[in-house]
Amino acid sequence: MQKRSRSLVLFLMMILIIPSITCTILKPKSDAPERQPGKESSDDVKGDDSGEALPEATGDEIEVTQTTTYQDEFGYWNLHGLITNVAEYPVGGIGLEVQLSGAAVVEPAFLGAYGIAPGEIQPFSFRLPISVTDVEGLQVNVVQIKRVSLKPVQLEIGQFKHKIAENGIVTLVGEVQNNSNSPALIYSTKAGIFSADGELITTASCQVCPGYMTPGEKAPAQFLVYGHPASPTIDHYEIYTTAEKAATVEELDLVFLDPIHTYTDPVGNFHVLGYLENNSEKILALQLMGTFYSQNGEIIGASSYNMPVNSLLPGNSAPYDLMVTGPIESVGDWSIQVNLARSSERIDPAFQLPTTTTVTSKEQYSWTVSGTTTNDSEQSLSLITIVIGLRDEGTGKLVGLTQHIEAGEFPVGASLDINLTITPDPAFAPGALEEFILVLGE
Repeated sequence: MQKRSRSLVLFLMMILIIPSITCTILKPKSDAPERQPGKESSDDVKGDDSGEALPEATGDEIEVTQTTTYQDEFGYWNLHGLITNVAEYPVGGIGLEVQLSGAAVVEPAFLGAYGIAPGEIQPFSFRLPISVTDVEGLQVNVVQIKRVSLKPVQLEIGQFKHKIAENGIVTLVGEVQNNSNSPALIYSTKAGIFSADGELITTASCQVCPGYMTPGEKAPAQFLVYGHPASPTIDHYEIYTTAEKAATVEELDLVFLDPIHTYTDPVGNFHVLGYLENNSEKILALQLMGTFYSQNGEIIGASSYNMPVNSLLPGNSAPYDLMVTGPIESVGDWSIQVNLARSSERIDPAFQLPTTTTVTSKEQYSWTVSGTTTNDSEQSLSLITIVIGLRDEGTGKLVGLTQHIEAGEFPVGASLDINLTITPDPAFAPGALEEFILVLGE
């Protein structure tokens, strides 16, 4: 199957923090520190586009429209709810406080300084202290709120699907699209899960989700829900986003190299392996996101992956293994995206450290690589990343990858033992593979 590559967008502006920001490199259908891009104007929560201060919020802008409580398996009471902006102007900087019988029981939860547009709904959640034995007389109070300037963008919410595993974990996955004519900065993506009669069962924050989208761009959103009550039965969901117009950001040239290899491992996980090349002039730390589709084009999974080489030099390439956990339906198509919110420019690269390694076990389903690495730099290190991969000698395809991060104090001259197991694509005979190892210190 053929692959195409294109320039990726990467913002490197050190402003406010948001959950995740992405830019897409799509495979053809035939086949860290967080950042925020610039807004269209320099307005903030203190004023509008004219620079004049906004009027004070009255405190009546937010209405708590639904709440639900349940006790989890560890004995903690959980509170989930929805708030609606009932004012005619956007508000932000919202703080909520939970009270039981008039007495505050938890510290205020702040929903962030981003704005909520008029009529917009946002979920919230609390895990109450273990000392709370019942929730009689529970009340949610707004303890902080501000008027803000906001240029909202309404994202289109695609079709989502949910499944409930035997252990009760709910996976909700789908796509959102920016159909506006400007880039969108996404402050929040959350889900509300409901019973057939519209009763709120629980809420969930996004695990894999976009934070910056160009006009017309699609991106995945995936939610995992743990510990929800068994009754009532889950019937439907709502996806709530807060987004506004953003300035177009700098382009950066990254190329997904051939060959790319895909396979399904023995437990049903689907892998996409290959190399990403940095053709820019910047040292980069990158995170990838993947979207996976069924044979008929329906989204069936999403995942994120931190590139193991977190200071990719200009002109260099680094391996990746993007995986969606299974067992899932047969994957018919996939796409790869760069999560820009968790990607950044590095000022200094990591040190490449020398290693001595041997393969102590070479089996079809499991290789073990042992050895030693030494800090031969001129300074103490606090983080060592070990990357081990397996390639097919005939084609050069990457068919197995693992990484390990060791944190601690590593003075000059210190050694670290290596003993890692790697599981390659079982379709390849062990004799056809060669291993490589890369160790970086920071």
